[in-house]
Amino acid sequence: MIKYKTEESMNTEINKILELMIDRLDDPERVKSKVCSKDNTIMSNDIKFFPWGDLHLGMGYPSVALFLGHLERVYPTKNLEIYGHNYMLAISNQLQQTKIVHYGMWFGLAGIGMSVKALSNEGKRYIRFTKNIENTMNFVISNEIKRLDVRLSNKKISYSDYDLIEGLIGIGIYLLYSMNNNECTRSLKQIITHLIRVVRDARIFGFKGEDSINLSDILKNNGEEKDEYLDYGISHGIAGLLAFLAICIKKGVVVENQKDTVKYLAHWLESQVKKDALGYYWLHRLTLEDYVSEKSEYDREREAWCYGTPGVARAMFLAGEVLGNAKMKTFSVAAFKSIINVNDSVFKSLSPSFCHGLAGILQLSNKMYKDTGDLELLLFRNRILNILLDKKGDAPFVFKVLDGEGESAKLLNSIGLLEGVTGIGLSLLSVVEQVSPQCDSIFLLD
Repeated sequence: MIKYKTEESMNTEINKILELMIDRLDDPERVKSKVCSKDNTIMSNDIKFFPWGDLHLGMGYPSVALFLGHLERVYPTKNLEIYGHNYMLAISNQLQQTKIVHYGMWFGLAGIGMSVKALSNEGKRYIRFTKNIENTMNFVISNEIKRLDVRLSNKKISYSDYDLIEGLIGIGIYLLYSMNNNECTRSLKQIITHLIRVVRDARIFGFKGEDSINLSDILKNNGEEKDEYLDYGISHGIAGLLAFLAICIKKGVVVENQKDTVKYLAHWLESQVKKDALGYYWLHRLTLEDYVSEKSEYDREREAWCYGTPGVARAMFLAGEVLGNAKMKTFSVAAFKSIINVNDSVFKSLSPSFCHGLAGILQLSNKMYKDTGDLELLLFRNRILNILLDKKGDAPFVFKVLDGEGESAKLLNSIGLLEGVTGIGLSLLSVVEQVSPQCDSIFLLD
């Protein structure tokens, strides 16, 4: 195992990796052909497919476009403007052949929009392209809010309607970076207002003892009662909603009752924290049956960005910032630091990727360190960085990522931000450079 004992040596290694990634991501069609090679497949429900979606920020051309756009600021002599434009051409060609039916961040138009912004040189390039996306979004939001209002009035709520990955929150993040367009600001405020109404009217996140709680009638996952659960995660669940509302306040977008809703959600999440020998932690999900019965015995689950303590603690920290609540920030840091006590063998077993793996923990720990100056968090960040760097190898895109668990686990070549090398690259970049706020916001980190 290679040991990187100093920050200087780690930073040198990071820069070498980033330059190697640039060289291997220069050609969109060659990249796609490597990802879509015969043996590079995922199996789900007895169906094989490639880890690729042409227009997905999660695993397609927009992933690399966004990554190259942010690298261009750091490596201005690396032909990144040309490489990025080649990806824009690939995206444009696909849009001419494909009808957009999804508008969320990771599999829809909002993600494409974020990749265009990353390559736009602060809005100087792709002006018409950006305008078309903004106009489409503003039209879609009005109709989508009406649809969700009807569902809410019928007490039908699905996380995918609202979450970062597919729902309103992901669209909201795109609009947050489009506020030079007054219509986008109006649409963003519509989204925030609707999300506040969800919390207020449904009361799905209520404290014990409130007469208004009727979880089993209100909360359904995709309309199926058998899948009823509370989702704590930042990617799909309650922590993501809290983080989004707090980030909007930090960026100066505030509507009526927004701070009260942030306070309410933060206190509810605090009430749901568990404790074990390592410290505080949050579950991934909790069935409504266990929630109502107040079951007390649980085990800590895998810690990651998408689910587990790191993402929830970050959302709590953001809430403490916008509420001016030092006690809440202190609690969130203490909860986050519980993962310092997790054994290295656990982290070594993780994929290097962002969503479920090391890159997400790296970027979270880096953010928490920079916001607090806590040296324990710096040491933990460097520990995770050492483990991540040791996973690089002779792969087409420097790193392979792990899909699945146990005996069914498989190493894949993937370029996605969530599950592939561009997400790893962004996380590494955040260690050595001050990255654009967009790099944090697409993951609800700031």
